[in-house]
Amino acid sequence: NGQKTLQNFAGQKILVAGDLMQDRFVYGEVNRISPESPVPVLCITHEDVMLGGAGNVISSLHALGCVPVPFAVVGDDEAGKKLCAMLSSHKLDIAGVMVDNSRPTIIITRYVAQRQQLLRGDFEKTHALSAALQKEALVKVAQIMPAMRAVVLSDYGKGFLTKDLIEGIIALAHKHYIPVLVDPKGDDYSRYS
Repeated sequence: NGQKTLQNFAGQKILVAGDLMQDRFVYGEVNRISPESPVPVLCITHEDVMLGGAGNVISSLHALGCVPVPFAVVGDDEAGKKLCAMLSSHKLDIAGVMVDNSRPTIIITRYVAQRQQLLRGDFEKTHALSAALQKEALVKVAQIMPAMRAVVLSDYGKGFLTKDLIEGIIALAHKHYIPVLVDPKGDDYSRYS
């Protein structure tokens, strides 16, 4: 039944609004403990960088044959440029990815040795999107909403999907009879009612 539903969305545009992040996995081997403090020393061998957060949803939808349309913010930094380049490499429209000068692009770094995660480091600022950027976001989403087949709110609680922005996106989707799906990480589901 789920397979049939997904086939109905193949080739269709799906707005993915949410917290876009860069996932970094730093791999290596641990053969000793640091003489400075009782922590393992990771001898790094390689790293992988991929789309994270709402980017996971974007990647999954793309792999299923859908046309995800990212709607998010990144910082004015190299990580933000890299995320946009990664999205563009999949031939995705990045017009809905806005730059927020008040925050860095979110980077989640996991350090892994022998298939065991040793540490996770989060580089982020999670304050709410400014009123000016919320207004700009609602103008953008109003322009692109009529072409969408569905909307996914991928909310990691990192500040992009404010209560007002969520309400605005849902109202626009309802106006055009577009279904809204929610991928929440918090426990306040009233935000999406």
